[in-house]
Amino acid sequence: MRLDDFFDLDNFFEDKFDSFFSFEPEYKEKNKRQIRKPDSWTPLGDVYEDSKSFKFKIDLPGVLKNQIRVKTVGNKLMIEGYRIPEKEEENCIYHHVERYYGPFSKEFEIPENVLPDKISAELKDGQLIVTLPKDDSYTIDNSKEINIK
Repeated sequence: MRLDDFFDLDNFFEDKFDSFFSFEPEYKEKNKRQIRKPDSWTPLGDVYEDSKSFKFKIDLPGVLKNQIRVKTVGNKLMIEGYRIPEKEEENCIYHHVERYYGPFSKEFEIPENVLPDKISAELKDGQLIVTLPKDDSYTIDNSKEINIK
C-alpha cells in the first residue's frame, strides 16, 4: 500500500464524517430544500475575571430576555433558553442556513470564591453578561505542616 492510499482513505472518512454531522442543505425533488435542524444548540461565549468578579459573556442575538433562564444548581451556573425561529420567506429557496433556532443550554462550574447570592445577569446588545462577584474574605491556604511520626 502506498502513502497516497492512506491519504485517500483519510480524506474519504473525513468527508463521510463531515457530511454525516453537517447541517448543510439537502435538496429534494424540484430543487426544494429540506433543512435538517438540530434538536438544540450551544451559544458561544467567553469567561474572564478581574479583581472583583468572574464574567460569563454569551452571544444570544435574537433572543429576548423572557426567553432566557439563568439559575444556579449546586456549584453549577446554568443558562437555558429558546430562540424562536424567524418566519420563513414565502416563495423562496434557502441555499444556505447557518443560524440556529430552538432550545439551548450552557453550563459552567461556579468557582469556590464566589458570592452566590450576589450573582447578576444583564442582556444587552444581543449578549448575556452574567457577573459572579468574588468573596474578598475567601482564601486558599495551600500550605500545611505535616508532622513526622
